[in-house]
Amino acid sequence: MFLKKKLMKPQHFFYYLAIITVLFSACKKDYRDKWVGNWNFEVKSTSWSMEMDAKIDSFYFSGKISLGDNFDQLYINFEENYSLLVTVDESGKISNGGSYYTDGQLGKEKVYIKIITGTHGYRSEYAINGIKKRGGKK
Repeated sequence: MFLKKKLMKPQHFFYYLAIITVLFSACKKDYRDKWVGNWNFEVKSTSWSMEMDAKIDSFYFSGKISLGDNFDQLYINFEENYSLLVTVDESGKISNGGSYYTDGQLGKEKVYIKIITGTHGYRSEYAINGIKKRGGKK
């Protein structure tokens, strides 16, 4: 009789198991964390329209990469007052920049992104190279 009182009831076992499962899954590292932080970007842009000649520009910007709204998204702030929301897989392959054609690759300390926007009679392209700042985690 003493032993029966000490044993855990079956329904309690499942409660404890559920709690432990939630705790372990919450501790799982987010694969995007390695890219989050402060970055230096070199941005080269080319744009043209039917009404004007091509315009080529380049600039440097100290921006950042931060977690996006969903588990597979990142915000990339490569110019002032603008952050591009992209989808990124575990290997660092960038895709889906919203209504823009977006392609690129995130590495441990480097990033390359190509963005193409435009409609009939207008086109704009960005080539973005970034280097992660040392000690620049968030």
